[in-house]
Amino acid sequence: MFNVPKAFENYNKMLKVGGRVIHSLPSAGCLDHGFYMFSPTLLYDYYSQNRWEIEDFFMINVPYESYSPWTIYNYVEPGPSLEDVEFRGRWGIFFIARKREDSTAGIDIEQHFFKKLWQDKLLKSAGNNSNEIEEGVLRKLFSRLPEKVRTAVRPALIKTRRLILGKKKIPFVKIDLIR
Repeated sequence: MFNVPKAFENYNKMLKVGGRVIHSLPSAGCLDHGFYMFSPTLLYDYYSQNRWEIEDFFMINVPYESYSPWTIYNYVEPGPSLEDVEFRGRWGIFFIARKREDSTAGIDIEQHFFKKLWQDKLLKSAGNNSNEIEEGVLRKLFSRLPEKVRTAVRPALIKTRRLILGKKKIPFVKIDLIR
């Protein structure tokens, strides 16, 4: 599969209300496994913003050593950028979403992390009704920057967010399969 947006659109067309889509995808450390390695926030942001019900979402760590056990984590929700987390081994995603009556496929999604960054910025700004106007202006300004500039600015935005919000939250909760 090469055209990911078209595939998402087709899933929406194929499923009846109440139908489930199941993704089992490589995320990191799976060199030459398909065209893409997917970030978990892609699925979370796409399906939640298109009003699907997310039923299950797991990150699975498969160590390179075949004799080592897998570790499974429940993916809670996108947190901050995870560039400081060391990901050893291969990582995969297991994801299930259910189509609702109001589910769509065509929403232009925004990455949760940056959407939250803008919202936090707005909350810190003047507490008047200008928030909607300021949010629109900031988004338009950022979207009109050349890609090279946006790429260069993102690390500063991430650092600023860390200073504002404090300690990072890791969006994984380890699941103990042996009880």
